[in-house]
Amino acid sequence: MALEATDLAVQAGEFLTLLGPSGSGKTTLLPMISGLVAPSARRIEIDGRDVTHIEPGKRGIGMVFQSYALFPHMSVWDNVAYGLRMRRKSRDEVRAAVDGALAMVRMSEYAKRFPKELSGGQQQRIALARCFAYRPSVILLDEPLGALDKKLCEHMQSEIRRLQGARRNLRVRDARSG
Repeated sequence: MALEATDLAVQAGEFLTLLGPSGSGKTTLLPMISGLVAPSARRIEIDGRDVTHIEPGKRGIGMVFQSYALFPHMSVWDNVAYGLRMRRKSRDEVRAAVDGALAMVRMSEYAKRFPKELSGGQQQRIALARCFAYRPSVILLDEPLGALDKKLCEHMQSEIRRLQGARRNLRVRDARSG
């Protein structure tokens, strides 16, 4: 995965959209920020703190992959609960967060189904709910609304805007630029 030198800053509450042709590095940059891929010569800072070598689960970042990355053997509810359980949240916290996230993406009635029983748009909404459930400080979205119809897309845009209010500052720096 090659990526040209990149220097960007995102302020708290700000949206940043990466645009470019296929192969330009947009999708490569997101796993670097999240910690799934180590940068070779860059630093990743969140709120001024270098998180480059901090493991992904401790960065406070939520990521929705283009492929959704749902667990096929888990119900919708359990897919959304997964991140909260890994963070050792109490049963009551998990229940409240999962139910709230499913309601947000209008998927509450699908809680007992499995990913294979859902359309692509429904799977995409579950991936979004899983990310939103634990309220990460930074949310990375790789084409998060592509499989949704116009009405759902507009609804999800407004929910994402509502969630963005209390987010942190993010900075990606080429190591050579200081």
